Amino acid sequence: MTTPAPQLPSDQYPHVVKPPFRRPLAAPKLSSMSPTAPAAPHGAYGPVTIIVVATGNRNTIDRAIESARRQLPAPAVVVVCDEADEDCTAYLRQTRQGGDGVALLVENAAVPALLNRALQTQESEFIGILHGGDLLHAGFLESMLAELAQAPEAGAVFSDYVEAWEPHGLQRLAALDLPEQQKLAVSEDSFVPSLSLTLFRRRTLVSLGGFDAGLPLAYERELLARVARSGEETFRHVERPLVQRSMHGRLPLIDKEDWSREMARAWTERFGAPASCLESFRARSRAFGRQMERLARPPQRSIAAVVATRNRLALLKEALISIDRQTVQPDEIIIVDDGSTDGTWEWLQSLDRAGLRIAQTSGNLANAGARNLGNAMAKSEIIAALDDDDAWYPDYLESIRRAFALEPEPCFVGAETLYRIGTRDEVIRHRYRLPTERTDDLLTALLGRFPYSTTLVAFTKERFDAVGGYDPALRRSEDYDLYLRLLAAGEAFLDNPPVFITRPLAMRRIAELGRDAEQLAELSRTSTDKALEKFFATDLGQEYRALEPAVRERHHRMLAAYFRDYLGVTAEKENGPPSGDGGPFLMTR
Repeated sequence: MTTPAPQLPSDQYPHVVKPPFRRPLAAPKLSSMSPTAPAAPHGAYGPVTIIVVATGNRNTIDRAIESARRQLPAPAVVVVCDEADEDCTAYLRQTRQGGDGVALLVENAAVPALLNRALQTQESEFIGILHGGDLLHAGFLESMLAELAQAPEAGAVFSDYVEAWEPHGLQRLAALDLPEQQKLAVSEDSFVPSLSLTLFRRRTLVSLGGFDAGLPLAYERELLARVARSGEETFRHVERPLVQRSMHGRLPLIDKEDWSREMARAWTERFGAPASCLESFRARSRAFGRQMERLARPPQRSIAAVVATRNRLALLKEALISIDRQTVQPDEIIIVDDGSTDGTWEWLQSLDRAGLRIAQTSGNLANAGARNLGNAMAKSEIIAALDDDDAWYPDYLESIRRAFALEPEPCFVGAETLYRIGTRDEVIRHRYRLPTERTDDLLTALLGRFPYSTTLVAFTKERFDAVGGYDPALRRSEDYDLYLRLLAAGEAFLDNPPVFITRPLAMRRIAELGRDAEQLAELSRTSTDKALEKFFATDLGQEYRALEPAVRERHHRMLAAYFRDYLGVTAEKENGPPSGDGGPFLMTR
C-alpha cells in the first residue's frame, strides 16, 4: 500500500524545495469529485476552468489572472496559492475576494496537492493550468477547444509559445513538435515543456489520478509524460504561439540537483528509464543555468557599428554621438560616405578615434551597396547598422550583445523604436511584437510584424555573408528583403528564431516628405513586391505560396498608412520623451 506524501514544512516552499525521496512512486489518486464552485459558461464546447498557480510577484500573478479572465468562451478561474507564501496569500485574499468571478483556494500544501484539490472542486469538461508568470494570448482558449473538437479521442492539446526572458525584455518564438509516436517520445522527458501550454479534457486527468503530490518539483513533466503514454494519440498540437511563457519563472528558486534527482527517480520508477537518465537531467539543468549566466554576463563578442551616409553631415554627427554614448562600446565604427558633396568626407578624415574606419564611394551605390561595403570591411562577429539620421539609446549595443547570448543563436535581433516626424514635437512609439494573435500561419504574422528599419536590427557577419548581403538592385526595402532571406535560410525562423527587445532602443527621424511622398511610396511598393517575389521563390516560400496575395495586400496597406500618416498602422502616440536620460533625440550637435 502506498504511503501518503509527507507534508512539506512551510519554510521550505516555495523558496528552495526539498523533495521527499523515501517512498516508491505509485499512481496518485484523486478523491471523489464533488463540485463546490459553479461551472463556467461554455458556449459550443462545454464548460472550461483555468487554474492559475500563484507563483511570482503580484504584477505577474495579476496579469496571468486577467489573461485567463479575458478568454472566450469565458472560463471559470480558480487561483491556487500555498498558504506558506504569506505575502502572496495576503495579497490575493485582499484583492480576489470581491466578487470578480475568481475563486481563491489557499491551503498549506505544495503545488501538486493544490492542483488536485482544485480539480476536486471543478466539474468543467476542460481544464487549463497557468503558472503565475505566464500569459495566455487572445484566442488561446478558442483555438485549443476547436482543435480538441476535431479529435474527440484526444485527451489534451498544446500550443507553441513565446519565450519571455525578463527582466531583459527579450522575446522569441518557440515552435514545438508533435512526435509521431508519443509514447516513445517521453522516454527521457516530456515533449511538452509546461502545463501553461496545455488544455486537458478533465476525464483524462481524472483517469490518470491527477498530479503526484509526492513530486513537488517533477509533478508537471511527470504528469505530461503520463498523459502522452496513456494512448496512441493523446495529444494534439496547435502550431501557433498562444502563450507567453516566463523563462525565469520558479526555476532560479529551485535547487537544480534536487530537481534532477526527482525527475530521474520519476522516470526510472514509473517509465522504466535507465539510471543513467539522472546525468541527462543534470545536463539539462546545467544548460539552463548556463543560459541564465550568459544573459546576466553576456560573452564579450565583438561588435561593428556600420553607418552609410550621404549629404547629411549635421545628422551624421548626432548619430555618432549616440554611438559614443553606448554603455558597451563597439570594437569598430565603420562609416561609408556614398559620394557626399557637403563636406562629409573632409570632416570624417579629420576624426581621430580608436576603431574608426572610413571609406568613400563615387556616389552611385545607394543604401544597399554602401552598407554592403561597410559590412565587408567589418571584422567583428556582430554587425549593428545605424542610419545616418537616426540615433541609438545608450544601452542599445549592450542589449544586442545580451540577446545574442541566447541559445540557439538568433538569426537576427530587433528592437522597438521611437519616431520623431520632421520638426514636430510629437514623439511616436512603434511596437514590434512577435505574433500574439490567431493568424492563418506563423510566417504570415512574422512577415507583417518584425522590424523593417536598419537601425533596429543586428545580425552576425557570418549569417549576413551567407545570404549574400543586401540586394543592390533594390532602391528601397533592401533591409526588409535581407530579413526575409535571413529567416528563410535553413528555416531559421524555426531553428534560429529572431529575438525581439520589447522596449524602445532608438530614435528614428522621419522627414516630412511633402510632394515627394507619392513618388517614394510607389518606389517602396515596387521594392517590397520584389522582395516578396524573391522570398516566395525560395524553397521555404514555396510552402507558403498560397498566402502571397494576402501578404502583399497587408504590406500595401501598411505602406499606404505609413506615407499617409508618416508611420505604420501599429503606432502609438507617446506624451513626449520617456523618463530617464531623455534619449538620443535630445542630443545637440
